[in-house]
Amino acid sequence: MFARLDSWIVPASIDEESLIYAVIDEENKIDEVHEDNNKAWGLLKNGFNSVTTTEDIIRANVKSNRDKLVQVFPNPMNNHATFSYASEGGDEVEIAIYNFQGQLIKTYPKEYWPAGSNVRTLDISNLDQGIYLYHFKTDGYSETGRMVVLH
Repeated sequence: MFARLDSWIVPASIDEESLIYAVIDEENKIDEVHEDNNKAWGLLKNGFNSVTTTEDIIRANVKSNRDKLVQVFPNPMNNHATFSYASEGGDEVEIAIYNFQGQLIKTYPKEYWPAGSNVRTLDISNLDQGIYLYHFKTDGYSETGRMVVLH
């Protein structure tokens, strides 16, 4: 299925790490082999013209763990997620949690993290068991990764 947004303009405030989400069959009646065939998302970039499944976009656009500046552990996790981040200068950090359908589930208040290594443990006890995406953002850096919650 193809969808076109011919007259839609991406707002200037949206950065190239932002995502657009689409649900193809709202009643979820598509009968295929895998469960995420009804959900797709793509990066909001000029010239980006295709949408893919959640797993494909993660593989294609999220850096490998060794290249990431943010580490999230343990993963899988239970009631708490620990974020580790190091920077040369201090940063205002925003963390948001999304489900795999692209719905914002939880945001944590913006917080200043000083220069050097930082570790913060966040309460995720209200999240249902499942796979989520975290979006970690500072003024000069953003990263999206996967977290698995098991209770």
